[in-house]
Amino acid sequence: MANKTDEAYRNLLKGTADIIFTAGPSERRLEQAIHQGIELELTPIGREDFVFFVNSKNPVKGLTIEQIQGIYSEGKKELE
Repeated sequence: MANKTDEAYRNLLKGTADIIFTAGPSERRLEQAIHQGIELELTPIGREDFVFFVNSKNPVKGLTIEQIQGIYSEGKKELE
């Protein structure tokens, strides 16, 4: 059993694992599979979510999607 993504793909591609539950393959792993004549079948079973934890004394009661996008894309320090 592997607990790291790279190790899981390594086991899958060398045939010591039949199935793995992990993030999608990197370009390197996709190329390796093609080179070995292995077709990977990807079945998404979930998506990543963002969960925000804040101090109970924080005055912000909610954020819009646009505000969150602004924080991550522009690095805003204060919300408008």
